Amino acid sequence: MQGREEKWKGGCSGGQAARAADGDADACEAACHEKDDCSVFFVGTGKRTSQCWLAVGKSCRKGGGDFVAYGTTLTDPTDAPVTSAPQTAQVATETCVQAAWTGGCSGDVKGVKGAEGEEACQKACVDDNTCGMFFVHQRNGNCYHAQKDGCQKGSGPYDAFSVLRGACPTKPAEPETPATNPPTTYRVEDAWTGGCQGSATASDAKGKDACGDACARDATCAMFFVHNNNNKCYLAVNKACEKANGNYGAYYLFRDDEPEPVTEAPVAPTYTHTKKWDGGCVHEEKQLMFAKASNGMNMDQCAQACANNADCGVFFLKNNGGPCYIAHKDACAKGNGPYTANTLTRDEEKTDPVSTGFTTAWAWDGACAGSAAGDLEMAGKIGEVECGKQCGSSSTCKMYFVHNSNNSCYLSTGGCTENSNKNFKAYRVARD
Repeated sequence: MQGREEKWKGGCSGGQAARAADGDADACEAACHEKDDCSVFFVGTGKRTSQCWLAVGKSCRKGGGDFVAYGTTLTDPTDAPVTSAPQTAQVATETCVQAAWTGGCSGDVKGVKGAEGEEACQKACVDDNTCGMFFVHQRNGNCYHAQKDGCQKGSGPYDAFSVLRGACPTKPAEPETPATNPPTTYRVEDAWTGGCQGSATASDAKGKDACGDACARDATCAMFFVHNNNNKCYLAVNKACEKANGNYGAYYLFRDDEPEPVTEAPVAPTYTHTKKWDGGCVHEEKQLMFAKASNGMNMDQCAQACANNADCGVFFLKNNGGPCYIAHKDACAKGNGPYTANTLTRDEEKTDPVSTGFTTAWAWDGACAGSAAGDLEMAGKIGEVECGKQCGSSSTCKMYFVHNSNNSCYLSTGGCTENSNKNFKAYRVARD
């Protein structure tokens, strides 16, 4: 209770003083208030900083030493009545008593003996027309009075009350706040442990339940974060966060009035695959090989692994089962090794017979033999796909051959038989 007055610089002479727990002037004053016979207390300075000594009665005179002597405003009783005060906050129809704050008075107060406890202290203040506030010590019940405007909030273990002559003011009705209540039901799912890398807004809510309600009230909120130590709450808009470090719990919020998301089942890619050659892959840059899919696959599994990779157009499966390798369709030339190379064609990549009027199919691994070998037309180093288009667009072309290494394309009007030169792949063209 900060109602002390400085009496002198120095210690106690000719009287008795007992040392109390060390502390500042407020703590020393509070210790003095807790003793009925304490009227002067001494706070150390200099080397004696924080020392607290309490004097009994008025036995001390000014002495020497590094102290400041203070007198409390505790006075003799003021004939405070000892009858019990009413239990209600409003003592009479013309008097209103309201809680003011927790703490003492930074101002002038007077102690009232014989009015210990809230009820008696309140009654004594109401009966004293000069009293506008009263303070009750939380432990020993000591009572102190102050004028209406004589105090500002101070420190100490006190409960402060204001006394108004007249009826208690009527609180205005609080305006209705539209759409502040959370939806009747919603559910929360754990997202991750950590903070938000993105945009999140602080909320006044504290704790997981209150934070969930705050998120549910905000139509744009779909995630919230609660600090694991201080329970602070943060709201995020439409899952605008990615996982970040931090001592938080992250949660998704789903309102029951929201439609369930419709998740379409993924459509597995449809495709066909045809043998390309016997052997592995020769490539100029190693990174052109996209992935080693897995060990121990069969043909269908290896084809599916290729189909699941949008960049894959050819796959290699080790004979008799084993590792499966997938690659871009133009990444490889024919190589050696115990592998079978297969070209994968997705349905959307297949030639539309209505628009092109022809289809192509692998014939054999090898060049053209027979009388037709001398009639081959060189179409350039255009690769397998373009070579097939060139043949299909020619009304006289029935077969084409593609060199495995340099992608050279040769067109034939027909009559070729299989040649042992395995540096080529042979394809037939069929028209509708």
